[in-house]
Amino acid sequence: MRPGRWVMIGRGLKEDVVTFVLEAPDVEGVSEVVTGWPASWSEIELYNRGS
Repeated sequence: MRPGRWVMIGRGLKEDVVTFVLEAPDVEGVSEVVTGWPASWSEIELYNRGS
């Protein structure tokens, strides 16, 4: 069974803001990145509000 997915917004390696999708950790505690992209203005606003 596949675990759920989380959408997260955070700082990238170059201090840019990125949005990425992670698989929720499995029973062994392993989580994998599914995809990611540069954050949109609305995603950056969410990040800045701490949502």
